[in-house]
Amino acid sequence: MDTGFDPDGRLTFEVNLPNSYTRADGQAFRDGFLDRIRQLSSVETAAAVNMRPVGGGNVVMSLIPVGETMESFGGAISADWRMITEDYFQVMGLNLVQGRDLTHELPEMREDGTPPPLDVVVSRSLAAAVWPGEDAVGKQAQLWVTPDRVGTVVGVVEDMRERGPDQDERMAVYFTYTVGAWSPVHFVVHTTGEPRAILPTVRAILAEVDSDVPLSRVQTMDEMIGNSMAARRFTMTLLAVFAGVALVLALAGLYGVIADSVSQRAQELGIRVALGASPQEVVELVVGQGMRPALLGIGVGLVVALALSGVLRSLLFGVADTDLVTYAAVGGMLAFATLVACWLPTRAVLKLDPVKVLREE
Repeated sequence: MDTGFDPDGRLTFEVNLPNSYTRADGQAFRDGFLDRIRQLSSVETAAAVNMRPVGGGNVVMSLIPVGETMESFGGAISADWRMITEDYFQVMGLNLVQGRDLTHELPEMREDGTPPPLDVVVSRSLAAAVWPGEDAVGKQAQLWVTPDRVGTVVGVVEDMRERGPDQDERMAVYFTYTVGAWSPVHFVVHTTGEPRAILPTVRAILAEVDSDVPLSRVQTMDEMIGNSMAARRFTMTLLAVFAGVALVLALAGLYGVIADSVSQRAQELGIRVALGASPQEVVELVVGQGMRPALLGIGVGLVVALALSGVLRSLLFGVADTDLVTYAAVGGMLAFATLVACWLPTRAVLKLDPVKVLREE
């Protein structure tokens, strides 16, 4: 599944800033800490974001284009918003498809204390939803549907599955950190080797920058993806085990019943051979008679399974609940078990002396 981002070689962790940090303190800490990490030889780049990517918390805004009202636009568009530092798109492997990246200069507040206009980068799906069929770069939107919170689109990036690989892509708005002391700060580091190998060095750097700031929730991005899928994986593994046991029991039962019925026809088959039937004719007879009811039962089972497939629809991802390959494989296994159950006992009977078979009660 294309998640929109690249998880390989990425280490994530978070840092909780002290309450005493001012807006300038927060910016100085992020910039200084990231500069030190980027200087490591095993680091490609590093960035910070206000919410942990992949399965983290969600902060959502509503927005409409500048010049529109809620009534004229038909309602606001809901999107995730992320405050990011320099190199965030590079460290996540998100491709910029239009426009430019953010300048990442901390905007100055206006004299009246209101926030200044923001340069923003939006996801491809958000650009299409707000400005369908138009070039989104240069367009403006009322962020949080507030006239004095205007965002100017400077770029468009690919969508990403922000809430996990099994969830749809999220519409998103990205802009430079405007809240200097936002806490916790989530860091993502792109390494050239094993991500966790740099962790002791990162802890040492953090202690030098501010020894009172704790580092926590360390995970590789691959681990984060695995954790986001853990509940679904457990459920599907449990169902797969039960389904596997059921299939084995069905195969064993089908083989046992048909093989036993063929063995009970030993005298009949002996008579047929004694009267001149060839072994091939006997095999074809038994296989034909055994396969007909089995195939009918398999067909009825497949129809019932298709009818009940909607029960599993919420648990499936990346495969349809009417996946023909799955149904064909299961039906084929049952048909093959029937064929073997007909063929093997028949071949065993044909190897016996017809005279001895006819004398047996």
